Amino acid sequence: ALRGDEVLAAVDVGAEEHPFIAHAAQVGQAEHLVAAAVGEQALSFDIIARNIIMADPSWDNGNYYGKDIPEKGLSLARMIGHITYLSKESMDEKFGRERLEGMRKRLFNTDFQVENYLNYQGKSFVERFDANSFLYITTAMDSFSLAEREDRLKDVFNRLKSRFLIISVTSDWLYPADQSKELAENLLVSEKKATYCDLASDYGHDSFLKKNDDLSSLIFSFFSRTEEIDLEKLSRKDEIKDFQIISNMIKPSSRILDLGCGDGSFLSNMFKKGEISGHGIDIDINNIIKCNSKDVPVFQVDLDEGLEMIPDDFYDYTVLSRTLLEVHKPHLVLSEMLRVGKMGIVSFTNFANWKNRIRLGLKGRLPISNELLFKWHNNPNINYLSLKDFKQFCKENDILILEIFCIPEGTISRILVCLGFCNLGADRVIIKIAKKRRDCEKIDSQKKCC
Repeated sequence: ALRGDEVLAAVDVGAEEHPFIAHAAQVGQAEHLVAAAVGEQALSFDIIARNIIMADPSWDNGNYYGKDIPEKGLSLARMIGHITYLSKESMDEKFGRERLEGMRKRLFNTDFQVENYLNYQGKSFVERFDANSFLYITTAMDSFSLAEREDRLKDVFNRLKSRFLIISVTSDWLYPADQSKELAENLLVSEKKATYCDLASDYGHDSFLKKNDDLSSLIFSFFSRTEEIDLEKLSRKDEIKDFQIISNMIKPSSRILDLGCGDGSFLSNMFKKGEISGHGIDIDINNIIKCNSKDVPVFQVDLDEGLEMIPDDFYDYTVLSRTLLEVHKPHLVLSEMLRVGKMGIVSFTNFANWKNRIRLGLKGRLPISNELLFKWHNNPNINYLSLKDFKQFCKENDILILEIFCIPEGTISRILVCLGFCNLGADRVIIKIAKKRRDCEKIDSQKKCC
């Protein structure tokens, strides 16, 4: 039996063949669960490998002990399996079409280096593994199914109390990333604390055997949870102010999805308040690692590709803080955030602020300020908009504006906002929005402007 501080880890299991999850559900006590390279495609290769072994005359229906072992069958099974562990990139790098000089050829054999390598792998496997053991183990793995029925899968997940880290590899064609993502998505909709990451590597299925700083950091940060973040210690005061306003917009006992969550500081502090749960979404592997350190579950997803893995109205609030300027498909991102969340909170830099207008008008150069930190050649922002632009967008797309908070920096900006010139005075804007429907009561945006 597992104690609460013990760990279950799994490599090379199918997307619906999770004996480690089944065991965790049975004991209900494992605190951490790590799954790497999950998938189903291995089934066909296992079938071929078993048939090759059984086709070897020396196998003799498994009665080969004390006689010649099915060496050829087991060797070939291993050679086929080993090909699937490598990616095209790693095969090209390691072998290409290099030939071995002085290699003695036999009929239909070649002197390619890859053939010599596969022969070696097959021979060495025979020396340390039993053919019947291979047949029984692979058959057991392939036959086990946690999710023969959808209700059974939900029942198993409901009993789990663990945190999950699901890792796939971009170049793994044996167990494709979409299988790992499918497992993570099922955990997400079961309201489990699951982190998913698609690790960039050219080494295919065997990537977890190679030295990889990102993989090591992901696992270490998942277990350590040593990083404690206090909003008051953040270097930028404007971030503190934005986070405080957004947190006051969110009711207790809510589920939050933070789109472009960065290092997870906002969600981490929301969780500390209690009765708040949720996930983050980010594309940067370094941010995934930092979220792990703060015990913030996060999905590595490109927002421009949508949020199809999340059901409608799954979250009470979706937060898009300072991310709108960086996405390539803002219309899609805003539509998706209002599909998966009952309400959305968007913050962005107001490009129409009077200081930006003066710099652009008088100097003819793009503005640089506390809100617009970058020069044109190293700027991650690709969308520049104003408060008026966003309000017009909401009007054209039947989006209801519930609250608007304008954040002015400096005396002149504060005066302009208080006089009602919000688009001219606001340096940053935070807006609560929702889809137009009967259960939403419209709040006068002008009253919330100052």
